[in-house]
This record gives sequence, C-alpha cells and structure tokens, in this order.
Amino acid sequence: MPVYVESGPRGRLQFVRGGSQRSQRNSDGELLNQAEETISDLNTRVSYAEEQLWRLQNVEADFQAFRNAHRNCGDLRVAIEMRDAELTALERDLADERERAERYRERLRLVRRQSGSRERYRERLDVANREIQDLSVRLTRKDEDLVRINGLALRRDDMIRLQERRLAERDARIEFLSARLRRFGYVGD
Repeated sequence: MPVYVESGPRGRLQFVRGGSQRSQRNSDGELLNQAEETISDLNTRVSYAEEQLWRLQNVEADFQAFRNAHRNCGDLRVAIEMRDAELTALERDLADERERAERYRERLRLVRRQSGSRERYRERLDVANREIQDLSVRLTRKDEDLVRINGLALRRDDMIRLQERRLAERDARIEFLSARLRRFGYVGD
C-alpha cells in the first residue's frame, strides 16, 4: 500500500498510508512539489541555525576577551571551555546536516531526470519522504540544542556582568582605603 504526504489539520506534513481521496487526486508532480517545499523549509531552518551559530560565535569571542581580562575567574573559564566543546559539537552536527540535505537535493535531481515506472517513482518518493522526516526530527533537535545553548550564553553573560560589577566595587573600595591611608600618613605619595 503506498504512502502519501498530506497536510495535517494544523498545516504540518504527515505521512498517510493507503488512498485517501485527497492523495488520490494528487499527481506525482504535486507530490514532488510538496517534497521541494519541504526541502525549502528545511533550508530556511538550516539558515536560521547558521545565523544562531554565528551569534554564538560572537558570544564566544566576547567570552575570550573576558577570559583574557580576568584570568583569576577559574569557574568561568571551566564553564566557557564546556560551552566551547558544546559549540564545536554543534558545528560538527550542523555540517553533517548540511551534507545530508545536499545528498537529498542530489537524489531529488536524479529522480527528476530518471524515467521509469510509476511504482519505482513511488518507492523513491517514499524513501525521500522518510529522509525528510529524519531531517525534520534532527533539525528540531538542533533547534532545541540552540535554545539550550542560548540560555547558557545568557546565564554566562549575567555571571560576567556580576563579576565585572564585583571587580569595580572592589577597585573602588581599594581606591577609597588607599586614599584614606594616604590621608592619615600610612602610605607615602
């Protein structure tokens, strides 16, 4: 029994076994167009993930500058190194997802060029639909990872601001005490 792609009640794509009235009306070209639209949507989400990755890399540069300015903040250094490891893993996963998307586009081009029986076309379309579903699940996981890492970056930004404020307060107190000691003659000018 063939599997078809249909829009669900909330506009999401779903796989349907058998022959609903709607899927019987859809031609192979319409099914191919639906697959192309799904690829376009996945490409948009990959672009969004790349933009988020770029933002995270900018945050990483800010963390590096802070690390150089305040070498005595050991806990922050460990947290930043953990974040660097997560970011590297995320970059590697994103590169894998891009490669899978490119392989899928290439397979879709081959399907268009090749002529064959309707059944072979349906089998290839079923494989493509399963790959679309796999890519969608993986991309959803990556989106969740990006949200989690953005949350960590925000928390670390708050920690950095707190440390900077504490350092400024300490510097002001040291300056105040030094001035007082000079005034009473304990420290020479």
